[in-house]
Amino acid sequence: MAGLMTITWDGIEFNGPYQIHSWTKTNVAGVYAIMARENSPEGSAGFSLLYVGQTADFGKGDFPDHHEKYLCWLRNCGGEEENMYISMHDERYEAKRFLLESQLIKRYHPICNRA
Repeated sequence: MAGLMTITWDGIEFNGPYQIHSWTKTNVAGVYAIMARENSPEGSAGFSLLYVGQTADFGKGDFPDHHEKYLCWLRNCGGEEENMYISMHDERYEAKRFLLESQLIKRYHPICNRA
């Protein structure tokens, strides 16, 4: 059985990345990273961090399409939704979610977290 895909941001392991519209929402709390897929001249893929957020329930509401920063994410993915990815770190404790979100924003300065 294949293991789950993971990506690490500042030493914190996240599930994913998954294309944002092929990702299956779950009713858990956590911190999430929105990323743009970038291809290098050598043909390998990498990701740039666009936004870090937290939620009490990934399954609630119309996330991601109606998120206030969705257009920023899309713009920074070259206008192509297939280049937009998400990764999640499950964390049920609200104080810890806010701490991790703040830590990652401070470390990476994601473009869509800026004013």
